[in-house]
Amino acid sequence: MSNFRHPGYHTVFLKKGGQHTDDCLAVEEPMEIRVDSQSVAVVLRTPEAHPDMDLNLALGFLFTEGVIDDLDDITSVGHCTDGNNPNRQNLVFVNLASGSLAAKKRLENAIRLHYVSSSCGVCGKASIDKVFQMTQPLPTLMELDDSFIRSMPTKLRSRQTNFEMTGGVHGAAIFTQDGQLKAFAEDVGRHNAVDKVIGRCLRTQAFPLDGHVMVVSSRAGFEIVQKAIMARIGAVISVGAASSMAHDLAVRSRLALYSFVRDDRFNDHSSP
Repeated sequence: MSNFRHPGYHTVFLKKGGQHTDDCLAVEEPMEIRVDSQSVAVVLRTPEAHPDMDLNLALGFLFTEGVIDDLDDITSVGHCTDGNNPNRQNLVFVNLASGSLAAKKRLENAIRLHYVSSSCGVCGKASIDKVFQMTQPLPTLMELDDSFIRSMPTKLRSRQTNFEMTGGVHGAAIFTQDGQLKAFAEDVGRHNAVDKVIGRCLRTQAFPLDGHVMVVSSRAGFEIVQKAIMARIGAVISVGAASSMAHDLAVRSRLALYSFVRDDRFNDHSSP
């Protein structure tokens, strides 16, 4: 299905600094996720050159929403193959394994009946309790060296080719504690980028992620911390600020959270 794929940006002709010129804009398109033929969500995401990134996003979304626990909960995942459907590249089908009663019950709780915007990962929730219900505290608080924390944004930035072209996408990556990259993704939605890297680790059977570190180029919002905890990731390093809800959830869940990591300084939210 690579014939309708693009690198995640479009070139347009516009006026910039008083001059007419070409510029690159990040692509934002809706992607519908259907589970057992039932529409679960429509996320506004950046499609990428390889269609597997959409599959990573779909499974990462279902995992961090608590719909599935591992690959055993599904029998298949793929794009729509109907050649007569003009939106087939924006439609992903997921089929649950037969007898996954718990997953089907959680699916009912996670259904979103409207578009999830690219700036908010918890829109459409009936109550915030539904976000907490699948989240358990981590067993211990991860400790990281200051030099490691300060070096991570640079490692992430070196891979952000779409950001270099457009300035309009977020990056997310999962690293081991010795700095080895496990997964990387970019997207107009910071939570989509996180779902993509978690979904990739799930699809490549790189779980469990205990003891791993997630780095994001965005601020550390509540949904970023929640998704990290669902994946049992031990630490989140964000280039941007953390929100009060993210701080509270990180403290309650024993997640090591470091925000505003820039210019050799950072905020350590695990401090007493």
